[in-house]
Amino acid sequence: MMIVSLGLGKFLSIGQFGGGDVRLWEILLIMYIIFSFLKSLLIGKLIIRDVIPLFLIIPYFYSTILSGMNFLDYNDWLRRMTLVVLFILLYFVVSQNNGTNKFPDYIKLIALPGVLIATWGLVEFFLFPSELQTFGMLPRARAFFEEANEFSLYLTLPFGFLLALLFFRGDTTRKIRLMYIIGLLIVIMAQILTFSRGGWFSFVVQLSILFIIINKSVKSNLRKILSYTSILITVLFIINFYNPEILSKVFSLVSYRLFTSFSIDDYSTVERFMTIQNALSINFSSIPNFIVGIGVGNLGASIVNEASTSNYLVDILVETGIIGLISFSLFIIYILIISRNTFKLFKKISDDDLYVVFVGAFISFIGLLTGGLTSSTHMLCFFWFIIGLLFAINKKVIDQIKERFLN
Repeated sequence: MMIVSLGLGKFLSIGQFGGGDVRLWEILLIMYIIFSFLKSLLIGKLIIRDVIPLFLIIPYFYSTILSGMNFLDYNDWLRRMTLVVLFILLYFVVSQNNGTNKFPDYIKLIALPGVLIATWGLVEFFLFPSELQTFGMLPRARAFFEEANEFSLYLTLPFGFLLALLFFRGDTTRKIRLMYIIGLLIVIMAQILTFSRGGWFSFVVQLSILFIIINKSVKSNLRKILSYTSILITVLFIINFYNPEILSKVFSLVSYRLFTSFSIDDYSTVERFMTIQNALSINFSSIPNFIVGIGVGNLGASIVNEASTSNYLVDILVETGIIGLISFSLFIIYILIISRNTFKLFKKISDDDLYVVFVGAFISFIGLLTGGLTSSTHMLCFFWFIIGLLFAINKKVIDQIKERFLN
């Protein structure tokens, strides 16, 4: 359903909704979630097990309401508040999931569509470059998304889950493992061709987190890393054999993007810093702006004249003030704390499938946090989905420990 709606979203535009563009796939997905939530409540299939996730998000939610006291555009604030409510509902519904058989399904729901969408991004890049945004002389892969940076953020999800499958799933056959490797290579190549430095940095951070949480022998995992790297090099050589010109251009642009980071030689970096500077000047221009912000979804109505500053922390600070930034930051810190505790709790149970899903979700969450520093993530539905999934797994692990203790 998501792939179909993504495709439809490319041709049917919803338009501006609370300061930013909203695609059809987001509306369809949110409607599906609400329908499923109400249906499950009516038939008694969904039971509210844990209200703590809801209480934790209340301070941030209140900050978005308070920002309406100082809005620049009421309509933009109201529309964005609608999305905030829907995203929080998504997060809460996912956090209540306790189905033992449903958790492994998240791997298929995230990894497989992620590889398919990344594949379409590659197809577009090579076969339909005129339809894409460009940087320098090359197009930027974006698949079904509005722009390349958003696509690069989405790729952190399948990347995280595929890493978890390859390094923490020991019962897979060689054939299935090969499919995972091919999928991972497709996602990596798609990320490279977004030419998004934030996306590249997210992948590096995700790999670093993977190495930290690996608990098997270093020798075994080093062998895996070397083998996957050799496969990637082989693929690059094959591409170079068939089309050496395109590979040369890609390497040149990648090098340029890397070496001009935080440099005035790159116009996109200069524009981003100017946008952030303008946004911060609004925040510090008055006490109400500093405390409660200018209203969620109101960046476009300000001198910033953009839906986002490309940094989710700056967006939250300017739109919801220091109250919103502190409440959101404390919420994220709490998620990191319970995730750390979940890693420890897994030592007391034996559930390999659930552990793979948790590692994939955690690595993806770190990727989204990192990518959000260069392209705002807090108003993306899959950001809230992953947070809800981390809460649900934590609760499931605690329940398994309690059952084991009672038995």
